Amino acid sequence: MGRATAQRTPFDGAFRAIAGAAFEAVDGWETAADFGDPVAEHRAVREGCGVCDASPLRKWDVRGPGAALAVERFFTNEMGTLQRGQLRYGAFCDDDGMMLGDGIAFRFADQEFGLVTRLETDGEAFAEAAGDAEYELKDVTADAPHLQLQGPDSRTVLESLARRDLGGLRYYRFLPEPVLVGGVPVSIARCGYTGELGYELYTEPAHAGRLLDAIIGTRRVRPYGMRAMETLRREAGLILLGLDFEPGASDPFELGLDRVVRLAKPAFRGRDALLRRSAGGLARRLASLAMDGEEPPAPGAEVRASGRAVGDVRSAGPAPTVGRPVALAVLETSEIEVGRRVEIDGQGARVTTHPAYDPEKLRPRS
Repeated sequence: MGRATAQRTPFDGAFRAIAGAAFEAVDGWETAADFGDPVAEHRAVREGCGVCDASPLRKWDVRGPGAALAVERFFTNEMGTLQRGQLRYGAFCDDDGMMLGDGIAFRFADQEFGLVTRLETDGEAFAEAAGDAEYELKDVTADAPHLQLQGPDSRTVLESLARRDLGGLRYYRFLPEPVLVGGVPVSIARCGYTGELGYELYTEPAHAGRLLDAIIGTRRVRPYGMRAMETLRREAGLILLGLDFEPGASDPFELGLDRVVRLAKPAFRGRDALLRRSAGGLARRLASLAMDGEEPPAPGAEVRASGRAVGDVRSAGPAPTVGRPVALAVLETSEIEVGRRVEIDGQGARVTTHPAYDPEKLRPRS
């Protein structure tokens, strides 16, 4: 049997036309790996503005009289209190309180939500959690390609294309009604996956190429691919399914997601298990490590301190803004103290702030 052909997003042709574009298959999609210089792409997002294709993320439409209840049962975070035009991040778990994935919920109306998650199978997880709630769930991934426009200049770039003031659009809010961006109808959400001020731009497939051409045509935006996305999100301490956790292998507390686990809210899948686990104290959690050398450790590498194993590396790699490789590792909580020395495969490292870049997370809120 032949190998299945990877899908291409509606932005694919416009990105392939950019000089230096190199692609690779991720989650069954042809995805831009880089545009010739991942470090320069990283710095463009940190210092100016960058754009990447996030279309392969799964989008779901949830509607019906029990939509709010279904979304509430799915996510660990409190979603039923979302207002129209507000979005919120959360994890979702199995019955044992182990994470199956994470994602974002948008509230469009009293009985209508939009979700963004990672995997096609998340629809099955949603149905399992929602139980007898009265709702309809539809996979709308193909209908809602989207870009991430990220960086300190993203607001001024977007305002120039939309010809409107976006200063009033707060962090983790979105405009429920589409606006014209470069002449293309776009739904704008203020969020992202880089640790910078940024926006997500959702459009229809027929408008995708024109939207990207308008953004690149400003000459103020650099395209970036998966390699820069990886260095950006790791510096910002943002977790990634398949690297920092596998479905069913880690709980949200271990991954530092206490803030999005609302144990006091009505029942959600995994709540009872998480309630028991929280009562016993948190023995391990995610931390950022700055490496002494230039070689990042391999995923799964043992972290040692005072001659004993104290944790394991989840993901690691270059961190251009930090100036040395950074690893995300799960450590015993007693070892998580900024400046504490550890060893990984014979190489020295130290516990740094988590995240390693902008630990107060002020830049996305700027």
